[in-house]
Amino acid sequence: MTQGETVETASPKLKTNYEVSSKIEAFYTGGKVQFSGDEEYLFCSCTDKVQVLHVESGKVIHSLKEESDIISCFAASPDDEFLVTAGKNLLLRQWDWRNGMQTKTWKAVHVAPVSSMCFDASSTLLATGSSDSTIKVWDIIKQYYTHSLKGSTGVVSLVKFHPDPKVLQLFSTSDDCKIRVWDLVKSRCLCVLENHFSVVTSLAFDPSHSTMISSSRDKVLNIWDMADMLTPNRRPPRTIPCFEGVESVEFLPKGLSSKVCEKKDEQYFVTAGNKGRLCFWSLKSGQLVHKLVVVENMSDDSGLQQLLVHATLCRKRNVVMVITHDQNILMYDLENFKKLKQFSMRDTVNLLRIPHWQFVGYNDEILDMSFAGKTNDHLAVVTNSNQLRLYNLETLDCRMVEGHSKMILCLDVCADGTKIVTGSKDHTVRVWDVSDCSNPRCLAVGNGHTHAVSGVAWSRTSQRFVISCSQDLTIKVWEATKKAAEESSMFVKMTVKAHDKDINSVAVSPNDKLVVTGSQDKTAKVWRIADGILMGVARGHKRGVWCAQFSPFDKCIATASGDSTIKIWSLTDYTCVKTFEGHSNSVLKVVFISNGMQLITSGTDGLVKLWTIKTNECVQTFDEHQDKVWAIAVNKSQNAFCSGGADSAITLWKDVTQEERHKAQQEAEDVILKEQKLSNLVHDKRYSEAISLAISLEKPFRVLNVIKDMLTAENGIQEINTTLRSLRPDQIDMILKFIVEWNTNAKNTLASQTVMSIILRSTSPYELIDRPNMKDTIEALLPYTGMVYQTWYIRHGISGMVYQTWYIRHGISGMVNQTWYIRRERHLKRINRLLQWREFSDDTFGIVCEVQAITSVLFPFISLKQSEFIEYTWQRMRLSSSLDTVRTHASPSGVMEGETGKPGNKRLAENNNDNNVAVEKEYTINAEELHGTGGTIDDRDAMEGGKGEVYISQIEEENENGNEGENAIPPEIPPDQDNTKTEKKKRPVHEYELSPTSNKKPKKEPPGDTKQPKSKTTRPSPPREKTKNVKRRTRTS
Repeated sequence: MTQGETVETASPKLKTNYEVSSKIEAFYTGGKVQFSGDEEYLFCSCTDKVQVLHVESGKVIHSLKEESDIISCFAASPDDEFLVTAGKNLLLRQWDWRNGMQTKTWKAVHVAPVSSMCFDASSTLLATGSSDSTIKVWDIIKQYYTHSLKGSTGVVSLVKFHPDPKVLQLFSTSDDCKIRVWDLVKSRCLCVLENHFSVVTSLAFDPSHSTMISSSRDKVLNIWDMADMLTPNRRPPRTIPCFEGVESVEFLPKGLSSKVCEKKDEQYFVTAGNKGRLCFWSLKSGQLVHKLVVVENMSDDSGLQQLLVHATLCRKRNVVMVITHDQNILMYDLENFKKLKQFSMRDTVNLLRIPHWQFVGYNDEILDMSFAGKTNDHLAVVTNSNQLRLYNLETLDCRMVEGHSKMILCLDVCADGTKIVTGSKDHTVRVWDVSDCSNPRCLAVGNGHTHAVSGVAWSRTSQRFVISCSQDLTIKVWEATKKAAEESSMFVKMTVKAHDKDINSVAVSPNDKLVVTGSQDKTAKVWRIADGILMGVARGHKRGVWCAQFSPFDKCIATASGDSTIKIWSLTDYTCVKTFEGHSNSVLKVVFISNGMQLITSGTDGLVKLWTIKTNECVQTFDEHQDKVWAIAVNKSQNAFCSGGADSAITLWKDVTQEERHKAQQEAEDVILKEQKLSNLVHDKRYSEAISLAISLEKPFRVLNVIKDMLTAENGIQEINTTLRSLRPDQIDMILKFIVEWNTNAKNTLASQTVMSIILRSTSPYELIDRPNMKDTIEALLPYTGMVYQTWYIRHGISGMVYQTWYIRHGISGMVNQTWYIRRERHLKRINRLLQWREFSDDTFGIVCEVQAITSVLFPFISLKQSEFIEYTWQRMRLSSSLDTVRTHASPSGVMEGETGKPGNKRLAENNNDNNVAVEKEYTINAEELHGTGGTIDDRDAMEGGKGEVYISQIEEENENGNEGENAIPPEIPPDQDNTKTEKKKRPVHEYELSPTSNKKPKKEPPGDTKQPKSKTTRPSPPREKTKNVKRRTRTS
């Protein structure tokens, strides 16, 4: 051992995280299996979906699944263009299976689920057979059915088109054991073939289309003459007894027949039956030529039937695909097929050396696993089957090893990885040689237990003995035999009755002197191997102990229990040293890693946890399984481990501690460099680059400081506008989240509202609602934005008329229903002067209103509740256009420049694309919805002779007298003043004018004026403030 290795052993680095490197999941759980047209892909039914498997790599590339439906049947087109699935909700779905995308959906028109489907050779017709005893033929391009064929009895189990696309015939079978031939030209049944006494399982046509073979579970094959079976006086078919229920029949091409069978000029076919054999028959003589045992029934259960459920010929690959009863898919290469008259199980082991693929479609419940092979490049897995499965971790190819007659429950691998010991429900212990994982074989068998073997363990320092525990409450020490040419028996060295209840686990100490057992009697016991003496008992768990393990360095053991805890026990006095709590249910497995300084545990809650023993802390929790996790295996270097459980999934995890530490260190260095660069950019007043960099650092208040610096600079607003419009959508989303934080402090109002104004004016609401998490952002923005407006409104006393003129000024009034005419240019000048008197920023005030407008547009999409401010100002206002309309009419600066450079309405004229109609521009306002009160406003009365004109004139007079400041704008509720100091000069009121509180029609017409007001009522004008020493101008008729 080198010095570096010694240091690493003395002070190992603790693990902090693992990530999934690969996963082995179920891809076939029974049902239909079909090759693609080019035979590169395999389509497999898997519970409620269809899995697309790449044959060469054995990996699932796509899962075709509809969340609200369960797929009952499918069919792939011969041209590989699409795949059609039938669901139990009676819908047909068309898929682009190469991309995993659903393209079309239409009703199946059946009243019961579809049970069988088939395409014709041209990929244009699709036949569906249903449980309602009907058959539909579909035009797949236009999605309508061309034929509805009735006459079958029971479930239609099979539909198949004539192999010649020029012959429009369809063959079907159903529960009445009959074969029906349908004429698609005349939409009628041509004939009914009756010669089976059980459900017909398969139909096969010879290459010349002159002969058809039908198979059934009645243990016979019927050979039909295609030319003769449609005649009235057709001859009975030739029947071949096969003495087993046949699930599939396939013709062999003549070129391939010569390599499999002896005579080159004869036609052969192959059948797959429920006895687990592939049988090769001569069509001419009807004799069995060869027989290959693919699956042999090793179980004593005589009721197990249908060992092979399907077989199909892949002509391009020259392989036969066989599907077994336990959802395994085997592909045999017929090019190198050996001409053996009969294969036994021993011959099958040799036959497995023929190049082929083996896919385990469904592992069922995984009970135990361990790394195997000299380099730990294989994974030994036991499931609730009698097979030992060896996975190649690089190619995921699986080698299935037969030997036990019942389910295997446990396994263990020796220190060098070349031998495996397994325990089974058949009461035996077997030792396997896996030095060559491509050809594993059984070395020895141990018989002696009277019940199922629940745990096994190899000696740690040598391969001298094996220990097993059983449900017969005993532990046995077996003498391991050396390599032998043939299978031998193992000798029992010692037997000890260990517990009063079932024993769940057994483990050997690192020095091969002690063994620990865990039992359902809530205890863990330590025994001396030499003489079987009990050394100590660990008591303290409240439920049974599922697993017990020795620490590789310390004198302690770890136990996992059904009471949801893991405990560390001292081997000196057998007291509990530490207890780990974190699992919500029973803990099933515990393993030491990091030289005994950490633990990995798994439980029935489907979680895998990483613990640090010294700190008693759960470092990481891994949630990748959907059911209880029975097995955990760690490789020699401890840089990877595997987990498997009841969800049939095997998850391979790799240690990413070093990568994460290196990445964190690199990120810290990058942050320091970026922070320095940000400071330099701010110092050099390169604000645009500084904002982008601060956003990438996710520093909200650094961005805020840069915005504030830009506001104080010359042309700051324009620079902010340019910078924000150049940002990416994800950066805009980040800034909106920053604004939520900025809004919480009133000192940041100007900066936050200015930024929000620019963002919202440059983005449409439909673009906003597509952003991720925008609903939460809007919800967070509304309260503080409304609060800012309410604070400004109360402070400055904005009355209803000023609020109304702001909308006239910004063109937002163009979005509602009544028409306003601005008759005189000086009126707009007065409004502009009034707006210039505001201390608060135009942009800030404008964005508040604009945010509310955006919120009103977004309400139908995000279902937000209106805030108190929205209810006050926008409750009855309905926007008829998007934010783009608002942005078109709104002024970004709050002050408009006229045609002569003075405040005026150039912006409004430009928005209308007509500078000559600026003064006479028409706006649409619904006064009732805008102000929340009934009645309309007469344009001449409001603009020329109404109360609002007095209010505007009063403000203008005060401005001309130099009485500027915060109090220049009258509050909404005028303050009380002494009326005796100055008597105001009142404006004469004509009889034809409306009272501020009246909504009735005027009784008298105005003298000298023949024009009638457009609206019959007017909204009350804002109150007039009593100001002394101010001369008011009034307008008379």
